[in-house]
Amino acid sequence: MFTNDEAGALDGHMCDFCGEMNGQHFPESKRKIGENAPPFHPWCRCTTAPYFEDLKGVGERWMRDPETGKGGSVPADMTYQEWKEIYVDKTSTMEDWEAKHVDKTGESGIINTKRLTKLKEDGSIANPMDADRYLRMKKQLEKRGCSVISAKGDDERWLMLINAEAIADDVGIIHLVDIPSASSFFEETIHFTQIKKYGALKETDFVERAAREVAANRKLLKHGKEYGFTSEDYTDIKNNLSFWESDFLRRVGISYDESEIHREV
Repeated sequence: MFTNDEAGALDGHMCDFCGEMNGQHFPESKRKIGENAPPFHPWCRCTTAPYFEDLKGVGERWMRDPETGKGGSVPADMTYQEWKEIYVDKTSTMEDWEAKHVDKTGESGIINTKRLTKLKEDGSIANPMDADRYLRMKKQLEKRGCSVISAKGDDERWLMLINAEAIADDVGIIHLVDIPSASSFFEETIHFTQIKKYGALKETDFVERAAREVAANRKLLKHGKEYGFTSEDYTDIKNNLSFWESDFLRRVGISYDESEIHREV
């Protein structure tokens, strides 16, 4: 299969025909230049990419904001027509798009943490936390009723698919490999505590998600030394915090600090 998901750039220069082709998938045996594969016309900027159903939605694609002229990114599976409705026609919003497309994770923790897994070629974590510390923390959490599980089989494949090293819900924490990185483990410990204090996170409550992420990443930075974070952990946390603070501001119109929504634990 090949797809026109990557066809052209998400900007004001894509023609209507190419825009309509964007997001359509065809068997490689049915490829016909000018009909279902680019170039569709002279000076066509479009291209194609392999399509795998089980990787749908993984990653991001480039776009240009038509009002500011600045480049940015949107989810990989957003089509040109969907982008146009949000950024040009103003007949839809990112919240509307996410409500339709976001991966379901049940009545639980974090839908998409934007934290990429740090796996080496052999499948191990690049910077796992100290084993003794992990076992102590695992034991303490289990005493509080928090199940801590190393993902296997379908659970492992699911975490890899959503690009998450770990995730929390109202039952506990599930993570990749035997011992996760300190930053991901402590972050999900915070999210588990938030769920217990503020309730389960609904899959379409994007403001609540952003608020919890801001609070969690700030706590990680504040206590990083005692948590035993590496320089790589700090870099990841700072990048995540910047993303979620910007996301909160975009959705609410004021900063997290200016708002009355606080999710510290």
